[in-house]
Amino acid sequence: MSFPGKKPGLDYWRTAAREKSDVEPIRNVLLSLDLPQDLKVFIQNATQEELRARVIRPIRWVNHFGPMIAADLRKRRLKPHTTWHLDEGVPRKHQQQWGCGAA
Repeated sequence: MSFPGKKPGLDYWRTAAREKSDVEPIRNVLLSLDLPQDLKVFIQNATQEELRARVIRPIRWVNHFGPMIAADLRKRRLKPHTTWHLDEGVPRKHQQQWGCGAA
């Protein structure tokens, strides 16, 4: 997939949402996707303004919340336990030496 001016797809999506911008690159990408047939028929037959008004403008891509979402997930992540269970997977010959497992 390539877009005019070598813009990334999401950047070009925003460009295509503006009036008088060329929506054909977006139309071509959408037609190449595995979409329901009735949607593909609409995309293929719609005027540029219909495609812009009914498909491109209603979908807003947000790509600047990634760091905030990651920080929130890190905050909610469970803290590691301070108690280790060393008897699991410790070779028998080391269990007594390390004070774990069956004596």
